[in-house]
Amino acid sequence: MSREERFERGLKVLQAVDGEAGRKVIASLTDVSPELGHQVVSWAFGEIYARPELPPRDRQLVTLGILTALGGCEPQLEVHINAALNVGLTPPRLSRPCCTRRSTAACPERSTPPSWPRRCSPTGICCR
Repeated sequence: MSREERFERGLKVLQAVDGEAGRKVIASLTDVSPELGHQVVSWAFGEIYARPELPPRDRQLVTLGILTALGGCEPQLEVHINAALNVGLTPPRLSRPCCTRRSTAACPERSTPPSWPRRCSPTGICCR
């Protein structure tokens, strides 16, 4: 597949997954690094997101879980929450707890074991 074909396939997937928000992210890279924007479209969407082994909704759940666990990724969470809604997830599904806490004593933003997320997301997606 040529560079242009991969980019075109990536644009289609980007539009399906992220809609206008995805185009805004790519446009924001134009002044910083046009090649980075091209690679995000071609590689991340044209290659990774286009793979059929993991449905887009499941891919978004994994991405949201990782970003939430990392903490400090609120701008990325906003984009991926929008993407999750675009691929068929619902607000109730996104706000449902994603794992089982062994203790109900404290919110993850307080002192917790290292395996728990650093803090609750302000978006309401929280690993509890």
